[in-house]
Amino acid sequence: MANFTERDVQAIRLCAESMVRVANESLGIANRSSNLATRASRTNVAKVNIHRLKELSIEYPFLRLTSLAAFEESVRK
Repeated sequence: MANFTERDVQAIRLCAESMVRVANESLGIANRSSNLATRASRTNVAKVNIHRLKELSIEYPFLRLTSLAAFEESVRK
């Protein structure tokens, strides 16, 4: 496993937190919108960010994705 500096870890965590925030906000917008195009677009944004998070957690094993199954389930609904 590669060694990461504290600065590396902090930057990667901030990036991951930003992806989580965008995914949550996008899902919230999708759930509140009555416009089908908006719902589809924001759901897609959430899915893309979750996919990126999964990739990031594979590349950087110090990232742990909690509540992922619940989030993915809410995206499918």
